[in-house]
Amino acid sequence: RVARALVAAGFVDAGEEQHPSPRTRRIAAALRERMRKDADVAPLCAWIFARSIEPDEKARAVLVKDAENAARLERLAEALREPLPDGEEFSAWLKQLAAELGTGFGKIAAPARMALTGSQSGFELVDCFAILGAAE
Repeated sequence: RVARALVAAGFVDAGEEQHPSPRTRRIAAALRERMRKDADVAPLCAWIFARSIEPDEKARAVLVKDAENAARLERLAEALREPLPDGEEFSAWLKQLAAELGTGFGKIAAPARMALTGSQSGFELVDCFAILGAAE
């Protein structure tokens, strides 16, 4: 269903419906609990295929509230390497990075989700990074 909806939204090529790529399969797995109908896919996934992300009003307010967010996100971006750890390994890696920066997990995880998706809610952070990859 997800591949069909991604094709209908123009996010992926028609061939993905019959032969989904690893990225499309990861998106489908991440949406399993969030998707109620096919029409949910495009709005939930728009951030993945956007050239740039404009945070919504709530996310923008949170991002600018803490002056250290930009520096933390910069450090996170510098630390990303392929292949990214997955699952619990990713959480442990992010917690380690937070400790190295002398801050809590949430002080990195929340701004990272908002910077990647433009929202305070949505995909699990590990899925965000796995879908996009370190380069993006």
